Amino acid sequence: MRLRIAGRHDYLLLAGFAFAILLVFQRSVQHLLDVARDIEKTYGVALVPALLILSIMFVFHLHANRREMRAEAATAAREAELARARTRELEQLMAFGQALSRALSLDAVHEAVWRHLPLLADGAEIWMVVRRDGEWERVTDRAHARWADGEIETVAAAVIESTPEEIARPDGIPHGPFICYAIAAGERTCGVIGLTPPTTAAAVRRTIGAAATLVGIALRNVQLFTEVRDHGLRDALTGNRTTRFLPHSWYCRM
Repeated sequence: MRLRIAGRHDYLLLAGFAFAILLVFQRSVQHLLDVARDIEKTYGVALVPALLILSIMFVFHLHANRREMRAEAATAAREAELARARTRELEQLMAFGQALSRALSLDAVHEAVWRHLPLLADGAEIWMVVRRDGEWERVTDRAHARWADGEIETVAAAVIESTPEEIARPDGIPHGPFICYAIAAGERTCGVIGLTPPTTAAAVRRTIGAAATLVGIALRNVQLFTEVRDHGLRDALTGNRTTRFLPHSWYCRM
């Protein structure tokens, strides 16, 4: 708990302090006033009113400086909080990217999504679906506990039909109650991430957009790794490549 030495009753305290000073130094103040009156009579100047005006202006100046310092301190505190929040987002995004970079299978990609994607959403509800063998597969909410069967799949199907300009938007594609992000693996759009509600902060939207890009790269890496493993076999003795007919990718089959 912070100890408040000054507060909204500062002016009352200062007034009482000034009054006490006047009482303590009453004779000295009276002597100074007498000297000031003598100077006014001798030189014909209004010394006492001028000193009073200067004193009032000095008090107002101190008050303005104090308010300005408070405003600057509040602005600095807000900027520091935003910087800390941005740092946390970047750290979470980096941890997500590192987890995806180690994923060499679909299960590993899904595990990274389950573990990290909700943290990046900052409390907002989020879902992800991918296109596999011509069907939509839920990576999150597999039990259909939050969204009914076909609800988010219909949204995803509409999102992937968006124009390239809309898909490239870093803050997502508004669609009904969701902000959606297409997941591109290579030249194909093979998944969609949905975020709700649409009033989510702009910084969170950009973070999810970056996360969708990372997921697309990870899916493409898994696809290439699988193709190299299954169809890039070389004879251990001759070094000749084994020729096979390559089936269509298991992802992005529309």
